[in-house]
Amino acid sequence: MSRNDIAGDAYDLSRNERSFHVSQYFTVAQSATAYFQIITGAREAFLFHWSLVAATQSCRFTALESPTVTDGTTAITPQRINRGTSTATTLTLYSDPTSISGGTSLVDVAIPSGGNKTGGGAEDNVFWTLKPDTDYVASVENLGNSTTACTFEMAWIELGP
Repeated sequence: MSRNDIAGDAYDLSRNERSFHVSQYFTVAQSATAYFQIITGAREAFLFHWSLVAATQSCRFTALESPTVTDGTTAITPQRINRGTSTATTLTLYSDPTSISGGTSLVDVAIPSGGNKTGGGAEDNVFWTLKPDTDYVASVENLGNSTTACTFEMAWIELGP
């Protein structure tokens, strides 16, 4: 599948045999940071959606390309969007990478707490084509004064043969 084959239509994206989704619930302690590592495989990954929701505290969400990182050990299992196929992703995802430094900043956004309301969130539907065989690290830093629950979601299609 090439970039030219991808229609922006949600139906087409959901029918693609190489479309994937991951959703991860986690908590971040006061003044702490949670990290997620994405290691792309041999195919380009066309990222068409990500979102982060924080339940009670303001947070900062960042994403880095090609940082120096010690690989995580706790895998996150993505799901196929098209449940009628058995195609596996070439991406590897971890929830606990360490020793992160450097890299190119791709995203750096604030997630407001919502004031008197519960929760705040951010999402991006900018289409990113991630490089093959590359490390990416996303972080969620809790800027608040107590632990907060969060949910991170990401959806992508893998391109190529």
